[in-house]
Amino acid sequence: MDNVPKLKFKEFDNEYKPINLKSVTTIRRGSSPRPIQKYVNKGNCKWLKISDIKGKFINNIKQNITKDGAKKGLYAPKGSFILTNSASPGIPTFNNIDCYLNDGFLKIMKCSEINFNYFYYNVLNCKPRLLREGAGAVFTNLKKEILENFIFYLPNLKEQVKIASFLSTIDGKIEFLSNKLELLKLYKRGFVQRFKKIDVSQSFYIKDIFNITRGNVVPKRSLSPEN
Repeated sequence: MDNVPKLKFKEFDNEYKPINLKSVTTIRRGSSPRPIQKYVNKGNCKWLKISDIKGKFINNIKQNITKDGAKKGLYAPKGSFILTNSASPGIPTFNNIDCYLNDGFLKIMKCSEINFNYFYYNVLNCKPRLLREGAGAVFTNLKKEILENFIFYLPNLKEQVKIASFLSTIDGKIEFLSNKLELLKLYKRGFVQRFKKIDVSQSFYIKDIFNITRGNVVPKRSLSPEN
């Protein structure tokens, strides 16, 4: 079977089904008010920027926008599946904060055939091909139409859930070890800084601690084989 990957969980032997998103869900592109300066950095609505994306989940959004400005953007409730489409296209993420999207983002609506936790990893895997589809003469832009018609290969829903759970567990361990490594680096840096500090009140001369002597010069005749 051509559509079965070499590595699978043993309880699954079904083929992967080719689909395009247009046939199973809806994709919406964000939009921006004009002039943008009139609306941002004020108000209480969260205005997502690419710089807010730090990984799989968005937990902090720095910029706000007014209610009037937000109405001209695209609302993304908490838990939406979002994909960047310009500047740094092809980055998938989930928002843990209600926010509004500008025209640099696409929002893929939820559907019954896709587990979006699994789809996150699928998009990461397909990102090089997606970017080739969106490559232009000057810059790469992942248009809505490209994503709608792109062919993804998906297993059945149960297998999607199994794969997503497995990969999420690995991500959790990576994050834990990465945080532990950063703490160890800070711990080491703290010790190094303490060693660098000089307490003038406790300064001393080397001669007060060590007995320093100078070696003697050995005459050449003492080095002859006869001696």
